[in-house]
Amino acid sequence: MDPIFQSIVEPVARQRLLATYDHGLTEPEYATGYRWDIVLSGRCRTWSEDR
Repeated sequence: MDPIFQSIVEPVARQRLLATYDHGLTEPEYATGYRWDIVLSGRCRTWSEDR
């Protein structure tokens, strides 16, 4: 199992790390397509490093 994923105790926070397979984005024999949401602001925003 993934130790970083397992270290997150809140189920809602874990769900934000998961991408969903999207057959419409997949290109056969080239790339598998996934979608995920990046939240830019607010209490549940996606973490990023400040520069």
